[in-house]
Amino acid sequence: MPTTPSSSEQDRGLMRVEEVARYLGIGRSKTYQLLGVPGGIPVIRIGKCVRVQRQAVDRWIAAQMGGSAESATD
Repeated sequence: MPTTPSSSEQDRGLMRVEEVARYLGIGRSKTYQLLGVPGGIPVIRIGKCVRVQRQAVDRWIAAQMGGSAESATD
């Protein structure tokens, strides 16, 4: 069952791993492979919880495409 981010997560642009996977259009396992590794998508760890800033995903996408971070968020 899909989960809805809490209002505090939405306010900060924080996403759960499943939301990042949906955002990128890839599977959850592949998303975990991309998180927190050198050159991968940076994560925020809160205890056992893993969260990702939407802006960080957009910057990572721009870097993969060889573009600037600003163009990915416009």
